[in-house]
Order: sequence, then structure tokens, then C-alpha cells
Amino acid sequence: MKKEILISFIVPMYNAEKYIGKCLDSIVSQNLDAESYEIIVVDDGSTDNGKEIVEKYGKACYVRQENSGVSAARNKGIELASGRYLCFVDSDDEMVPNSIKPIIDNAIKYDLDALTFEYIMCNENKITNEHPKITDEIEDILTGVEYLEKYNFPQSVWWFIVKRQSVKDLRFVEGRYVEDAMFTIEMFMHVERVAHIKSHCYYYFIRPHSIITSKDKSHLKRMIEDYYHAYHYIQNLIDQNSNSLTPGAISRCNHRSESFIYFLLIRLLGYPDLGTVKSWICKLKRDGLYPMKQPYEGLKFSVTTFVVNHYYLLCICNRLLRFSRILKLKKNN
Repeated sequence: MKKEILISFIVPMYNAEKYIGKCLDSIVSQNLDAESYEIIVVDDGSTDNGKEIVEKYGKACYVRQENSGVSAARNKGIELASGRYLCFVDSDDEMVPNSIKPIIDNAIKYDLDALTFEYIMCNENKITNEHPKITDEIEDILTGVEYLEKYNFPQSVWWFIVKRQSVKDLRFVEGRYVEDAMFTIEMFMHVERVAHIKSHCYYYFIRPHSIITSKDKSHLKRMIEDYYHAYHYIQNLIDQNSNSLTPGAISRCNHRSESFIYFLLIRLLGYPDLGTVKSWICKLKRDGLYPMKQPYEGLKFSVTTFVVNHYYLLCICNRLLRFSRILKLKKNN
């Protein structure tokens, strides 16, 4: 009799031949029964040799699609998955060795809809914590709404596993950045049994040419538009679910959506066209979103919030940053 697949690892991949081998190594080397898991690699129209690397792993199911973005790749993975739980792994990240079994065991033992875990941030190819903590002790079981209220959670989707049946028709918004945050908040608004385990399970690598760090004009334009979209998406979720949300959960979701306005304004600091900067500031003012409240505590956020909340100061800093980048380009050339 064929064993049930307990977990599906969904790995979206785009031109990741440099990293995908280590990513898959970190999954197949977990202390899991080979029949208890599956790996679904969705190639989002790569032009490198990632396919050849993936095909060396007999455990990995390789699927290719036309370039449609990471959301579409993850959605394809959800459609193809047959595991009881889903685990999203980015192709340039890695799993902590022998860390996933306690996660799966606890999720099954307590019939959890989702189980969140700890992660370690790493710079480029360097693992910054050589002694990750592995434990099998979970914290209190909460509803998703209670979890929203209690925890200041990250916006990505690689820090939890979620029951496939609990996801139902929920999918990632395609064609947008910040898709993780929208998916995560919506998921927590609807799941019933969630817990956290203080066990390191994931290595998140910050890459120098990632989506987050890009300074390209077209990229900045998209990020600004998508931060604005994410703000309104989460506000709509709050409105639609207001009867089931606690005041604390609403406050947490409001804070998360407002943080996207902060990141929008930070992107305007580096935007090359001042006319566009002025247009966005006018738009935010009409929406009652500018000037904004300081989103986080600390001197860094106090200073940046003060700068972006004063239009002329924002423009001055914008020009100074622009001039600095031009000088750097000339120097490098």
C-alpha cells in the first residue's frame, strides 16, 4: 500500500542554477522517509541550466511554465501538490539540516492547520549561525486570528508549513510583488489551529541582486505600485473579515498595511524622476496616507520617517542619492 505523502516542498525557480543544487540537497538530506515527501520544482521560464541540475535529483518533479512570476509558479505548485502539508522553499535558500521532521510530526500530532518556525538570515553564501536550535516543543495552539494578534510575523511564506486542505482556493496574487504578505495574512484570517515552534528550520539568504535590493527604474516603479496595491488589498481583507477579527488582529494588520506605505516612500527616495515622486505624494495625500505615522521604533526609522514625511526634504535627499549613484557609476566605469 502506498504511503501518504506528508509534505510537499514547492520550489519556484528562475535562473537559479547557482543555488538550486544546494537548495535541493538541503531538502533530500532531511531525516525523512523517502515516500513521505515530494519536491515540486516549478521553473518559471529560466534561460540557464537549472533544469539539468534539477533532473539529477530523482526525487524532484520538474515542471516548466512560461515566465509568469513567482506567484504563478507557487500557484502551479499548489495545484500539483498531493502532500498533507505544503512547505514553500525559495530556490536560492536552504533548509536547516534535519529540522523538518519535528515540524511535520508536531503538525500531525496536534492536527494543526499551520505550524510556524524560526529562520536564520544569511549574507550571500555564508551561513551565519553554525549551531541552529532544533526542538520539538511547540507553543500554545491558537486560532489564526489569535496568531495575528500575538505575533509580529514576517511577510514571507517560507517560515511555516500549512495544511493543503486549509489553503483551499487561496492562491498568491499573480503579477504583483509583496505577494507573500497578502497570502500570509489572508491565510491566518481563516485557519483554526496554529502554533509556533522555536526551532530553526530555514536559511534565508540575502542576495546582492535580489528583487529587494534592485535599484532599476522599472523595478522601482513596479515596487511602488505594488506596495500601494498591497496596502489596499490588506485593508480590503480587514473590511471583509471585520466581524471575525479581534481589535488586536485588526491593529496588527493595519500596521502591516501601513508599513507598505513606508516602504513605498523609501522607494521614492531613490526614484530618478521627481515628477513621479510629486505625483505619488499627491496621490497619498488624497488617500489620507501622507504624512504617515512612524511604522517602527528606533532611531533609523525616526530619521527616515521624518525625511519622507517632509516633501521638500524628501526631494533634496532624492537628488543627493541620485548624484551619489551617478558619481559611483562614473568611478566604476
